Amino acid sequence: MKKRLITAAISTAVAAASLSFSSFSSYAKYDYADNSSTVFFEYLKENYMEVDFSMFRCSLTEGTFRDYHHDSLYFGRTDSGRYAMIGLINQPDILFVGCNEGFDSEDAEMLVQEYNELNGSADLKFDTGELSDGVLVNFQIKSESGEITSVEAKDICNFLKEKGIARQCRYLNEINLVTESFVYTPYLPYYFYLDEEDKLALKNYLKDNNYDWHVENEDGTNGIYVAPDKNVTLEEQIEMVNRIYDDLGFGIDWIMLMSTGKVADNVDVLNSVEGDANNDGELTLADAVAIMQSVGNPDEYALDVQHKFNADFSGNGDGVTNKDALAIQKKLLKLE
Repeated sequence: MKKRLITAAISTAVAAASLSFSSFSSYAKYDYADNSSTVFFEYLKENYMEVDFSMFRCSLTEGTFRDYHHDSLYFGRTDSGRYAMIGLINQPDILFVGCNEGFDSEDAEMLVQEYNELNGSADLKFDTGELSDGVLVNFQIKSESGEITSVEAKDICNFLKEKGIARQCRYLNEINLVTESFVYTPYLPYYFYLDEEDKLALKNYLKDNNYDWHVENEDGTNGIYVAPDKNVTLEEQIEMVNRIYDDLGFGIDWIMLMSTGKVADNVDVLNSVEGDANNDGELTLADAVAIMQSVGNPDEYALDVQHKFNADFSGNGDGVTNKDALAIQKKLLKLE
């Protein structure tokens, strides 16, 4: 019998370029009002079980999932009782620059080239820009490698400030395209396109092998699902999905919502003050205290994305450490 690839009904709802987003499905529990990938990742770790999809032997790696290049996939159960999957597709870092008046695309391209020459690299590139009446309103800078470090973001922004170019400079890193997929039933082995002969074959397969599973019909559809006779783990469900695929060639059916939203750590570089861990607009000893508290007790004194960006005062891009607090104290006490 010819193996059947996993089928999926796909609907597309492309997110706005501004990286704002809303709840994209009645099956999702997450409120996308906070467009921080750090917060979103913590939400996934708390509410979803991470799944290695190489566990599946039913064409997931040959079909839609591979086409969309999922780097991380999480699996969980929604309030509706239907299994849902959240997928994250990593996107390149972006430096979003709002231009002063009289700037055009050619100027932007030459500016990026000048920065590369001054820094001995050719990694950055002018990517896309938005025009209004022929004048460039904003443009994006990306890296050939896909990564722009926080140190590079600060250096580029300082370069733009010296040139009198930027009225806005935002650093968008850890960008993820969020997708959602779900199975209509409370259990993974769900089959929508089986004919009557195949349904009978599936019933007999479970009976002949003395599996503690049975076939049930999904009300209002032609689909059926294989339900356990006792409580089972997610791994046991995946194992049953694999058995059915290996022995009968039936691949489970998903409903997939692709390109449904974006989350990113979005930092205001232009108006940031180096070392300003409490984000009050100035560098004081209170910032050193905030850093030490966040390092010593991150659960109670966690810094948000903007605060972390500001707080990396030592300038080496290693994140927030007590070295940053010490460097701030030395600076304020004029010890260096």
